[in-house]
Amino acid sequence: MLKEVQLTTINLKGEEESQPFNVIRARVFQYATLSKTVGGVITKIKQDPAIMEAVQYHFFGNVDENWLDQDSGELLETFKKQIEGDTLGALGFALQHLPDELIQLVSAAANIKKSQVEMLTDESFFEVIEAVIEVNDINRLADLVKNFSSDLTKAWQKQKKAEESQANLRSLTE
Repeated sequence: MLKEVQLTTINLKGEEESQPFNVIRARVFQYATLSKTVGGVITKIKQDPAIMEAVQYHFFGNVDENWLDQDSGELLETFKKQIEGDTLGALGFALQHLPDELIQLVSAAANIKKSQVEMLTDESFFEVIEAVIEVNDINRLADLVKNFSSDLTKAWQKQKKAEESQANLRSLTE
């Protein structure tokens, strides 16, 4: 399956230039690149407290310091439900907080050079994303997202336990 899109860029004269491009179903090497990029995203999120806070606010909303949803009392369930049901919201979040990684993901998923993706107009950028989602089996894409959210959840739980352990050690030594 394939879908033709127009890769539209703006040249140095401010004129739009378009060329047709066929988005085809992802191949194994693309998934390897996607997996590596997603792993990098997880690492970046874990290492950057500002991004962690933004993820918590954007996806969790009403949570306390123990990562419990204040309405349902469930640990991290809000994130899982939102990320699985809100692909565009996740893309918007990534564009705002992880733009380089999103560009790399689109580049890998569509098999377009990263430098070319960086030069796309916003309409063309999102047309490519829509085409990638359309031509690839959405269940497989959903599984990738579920695995990402599962890994992220585990990372947050591990980080929270480590923080609690450090706090307990400090309180014992004081």
